[in-house]
Amino acid sequence: MVPCLLFLLMQVQDTIAICPSQLSQHMALAALQQGGSYVQDAIAALSHNRALIADALSPLGTEGHGWVGGEGAIYFWAKLPDCFSTPPATNKKTSAATRQEPSITENKHNPPTSSTSSSSQPTGNSATDEDVVAWLIRQHGVCVIPGSACGVPGYIRVAFANLTPAKCEVAAGRLKAGLKELISLQQLPKS
Repeated sequence: MVPCLLFLLMQVQDTIAICPSQLSQHMALAALQQGGSYVQDAIAALSHNRALIADALSPLGTEGHGWVGGEGAIYFWAKLPDCFSTPPATNKKTSAATRQEPSITENKHNPPTSSTSSSSQPTGNSATDEDVVAWLIRQHGVCVIPGSACGVPGYIRVAFANLTPAKCEVAAGRLKAGLKELISLQQLPKS
């Protein structure tokens, strides 16, 4: 890279980090001019969506015991059953004997953390969280993020902020049906 160009690029980067664009400023001003009702309506929609997705995750457990999040964040972390927690094949550095399993913690705003306690390893199933996500998309028409994409294999991340309440109701119904079926299968069918 041309040395003088690097200096100019760093100036641009600095400006981006400290100065919101005019579009963002105009949008913020418009939101403020709408008054408190705009914010209250948005919060009500988020609260409704949060409740729908929390219910959809119920096949995996309860808040703090199977899934966490949704308070301050616009997504949940949910632990998949152990039989669907095989680490992705791309992580060949750790073996099953040395791998630390993630566990749900009381911190509701951060992804689950690794713990030193060992949990039972999957038996007879090589499904990963990525496989579960692909299956949920194909079979139930609902998309979530595999935990391994965020460094937490064996979990899924479920966002709820970018859907209208009506669309969230449909998505939550599909997710709950998919998770119920997943638990009853104990193994993903061969695709």
